[in-house]
Amino acid sequence: MKYHLLSFMVACGLVVAIFVLAHAMQREGAGSAQASINMLGDHTHNYSPSEVLGLKHKISRSADTLMQLNGAAVQQVFNAPELVRSDLPTVVWQYRTDACVLDVYFTASNETNLDKAPVAHYEARSRDAKGRAKVSAQDCVSSMVQGGNLISLLDVGAFLKSGS
Repeated sequence: MKYHLLSFMVACGLVVAIFVLAHAMQREGAGSAQASINMLGDHTHNYSPSEVLGLKHKISRSADTLMQLNGAAVQQVFNAPELVRSDLPTVVWQYRTDACVLDVYFTASNETNLDKAPVAHYEARSRDAKGRAKVSAQDCVSSMVQGGNLISLLDVGAFLKSGS
């Protein structure tokens, strides 16, 4: 009985430690863009899942589709940016994968109107520090739309698998 209680306490401690670590990692990532939280604004248009899927499909076929979007649509497709740089009237949202970096540029009169601001420019580049690897904007955007910029901290399915 003591062994089971001890095992249960150790398992609970590990679960708590994982959640604390995951929370700390989220806060660390959010801290880099903390100054940008006000600039992201509230979404004036919440896209349905099918609309977001349609946008992702269009963007995966043609990166230039980004030029037809506004801040709200970009955030719906790519989620919150990892880094935001504001040098009004220009604001840059940066998204990253292991292979590439995507910078999306907006021109806004103030920091609270980015949801409505259209994309003014975008560029993609390789994350290879030595510049050996080349990446096209299309390949970079497609990899991000297909989930390359999402980080999975925990595979819940691993806990559900049976031992038999």
